[in-house]
Amino acid sequence: MTHAPLTITPALLSTTDESPASASAPTEDIERAEYARAELRGESKELAHLTRNFKMDLNVRADREAIREFIEPRLPAAEERHRQASGSPTDDARWAKIIADMRRPDADVLSLSMAAQELLTALQEAWRPGPNVQDIANRIRASITTGTYPPGSYLSAGRLNTELGCEPALLVRVQRALTDLEGEGLITIPQQNRVRVAGETEQLDQVSQTTDWIRLLIQNGVYPPRTIIPTRRDLARLLVTPTTVLTQAMRVLHEEKTVIAYTGTPTRVCAELPFEAAEPPDLSTLLARLDAVALPDADLSPDNISAMRQQARNWWHKRFTPHPEALTHTFRSLAATTAYLIPLADQQYPDDQRVRTLLRTAAITALAELPKDFDRRVWRAACLGAAVVEILELVPDFVWRGKA
Repeated sequence: MTHAPLTITPALLSTTDESPASASAPTEDIERAEYARAELRGESKELAHLTRNFKMDLNVRADREAIREFIEPRLPAAEERHRQASGSPTDDARWAKIIADMRRPDADVLSLSMAAQELLTALQEAWRPGPNVQDIANRIRASITTGTYPPGSYLSAGRLNTELGCEPALLVRVQRALTDLEGEGLITIPQQNRVRVAGETEQLDQVSQTTDWIRLLIQNGVYPPRTIIPTRRDLARLLVTPTTVLTQAMRVLHEEKTVIAYTGTPTRVCAELPFEAAEPPDLSTLLARLDAVALPDADLSPDNISAMRQQARNWWHKRFTPHPEALTHTFRSLAATTAYLIPLADQQYPDDQRVRTLLRTAAITALAELPKDFDRRVWRAACLGAAVVEILELVPDFVWRGKA
């Protein structure tokens, strides 16, 4: 070999493996890690060159000894990594297997060659700065314990990797940490890349959710007494809800004498309601209130708004649980978009009651108190995104306001 293997000390391991992200590691340690990885890549090429002419099927003893002699200087480094991995059952077992495969007395040439390459690859990956597997598992475990990821919520390794501030190459460490947490019973992994937080969760009743929301819109004057409610098809699009659920919700509202819903006729709000309802709110009043929930200096470029509304919709449809901060940011960005679009649409359609109803719906969706149930919050964000889409169709030719 051209160079002697770089010595690994516990102190150096702590700066490369346990730092929150590569950006926070000292520059000299990052440079040393890059040198070590480059050296290991070179050795992988040397090993491939060494074994290129070996007759794998003949299993020559000299060939086996040549591979062992080549890799022997790297075994102490692998053993040190194994000791450092003791806090992670998955990583501990991985290193134990890598070392055992290399030391098997009965291993043939092909098995030894593959084991040697795997050892060099594992050492390269271990030198990447960033949190180690145990660190990652501890941080995800803390988020589960504190309720950031509630029981029944769905996550993904890629999303967790991003939220932890790790570079994409560290995704394998996140996956190992998830395997550890699955072993603890904190999560289940029923499908590839789809992780579910363990624990009982209340089954979301979409009919009750939809019924409550339509009732709230009526209470807030969006649909005054005697007015016709949008068709099931239009409501399904606006509330991101199947028409079958809407039919059941209307049946409930009909039975409680909030709406008049008969097959073949438009659904209408009852003249006398079983609760107090506000007058249709003035749009200027709603706009003043929107300032309090809208994200200041939000990026209202077409690409960003499209990404925000699509993200909210995907969270709901795929039943993925976003990080609370990500959900809040998306919701407030959509609220800022709503506040920006309402005056434009109102100016273009000053006497159109259907448009007024849509604009009030969007504003109330942004302003109504958010439910405690996290799934319902995700649904509310999806509804706000759907309302933004509806308004955009009314004002396609306007100047976007980019990020201030």
